[in-house]
Amino acid sequence: MTLSQVTKSELEMAGCLRRLFKHRYIIRNQNTQWFQAIVDHRMKLQQCLDPFFLTLIIDEALGVIWLNEADSEIEEKLSFRVGRKKTLGPLSSLVLFQLRHERLQFYLNPEENVVPLMRYEQLREFLKGFNTLGVDARFEKAFQHALKELKELQVLVETHQNSGVFEITAICDLLLPLDEIQSYQAKIEKYFSQNDHLNGEEL
Repeated sequence: MTLSQVTKSELEMAGCLRRLFKHRYIIRNQNTQWFQAIVDHRMKLQQCLDPFFLTLIIDEALGVIWLNEADSEIEEKLSFRVGRKKTLGPLSSLVLFQLRHERLQFYLNPEENVVPLMRYEQLREFLKGFNTLGVDARFEKAFQHALKELKELQVLVETHQNSGVFEITAICDLLLPLDEIQSYQAKIEKYFSQNDHLNGEEL
């Protein structure tokens, strides 16, 4: 089959499906074109996903799209996740909680920025206040690992390459809903009061 034999709709469908399988989340303000294409083709896309026992979830309020399991028992039999869940480490969990707070404050008190932002230096200074590792080299390694985890989850997206400025995305709201914040905070406080290893949150 050549390009001349393919319709625009078929190309869009293929592009949507490839992105849905490759990325755990599709964020609207990171890729407006493909987000809208998925919204436009949602019925046909769901028909394509039905044989995989997957449900297309579109949260237009948050501006996030993802795939979810259609049935937990089927998922258990398949023993293969789409969008593998991840367990966050202690520093990543702490940063996620702080980012959720910053994002909430941004929308309660809108600023001149279009989206909530966080600078590399701000993140590092925030975590230094909870540093129990002592040696700077060990802390720096742990900080870089936490930053990597949150970037992989798309909680943080750098505004420009090597800018050191990150958008706090809607994934933050999705992973940490308002009704779970108190419970999440209690776990974090318990860990840092005991100075023990935190069992990460499965997200």
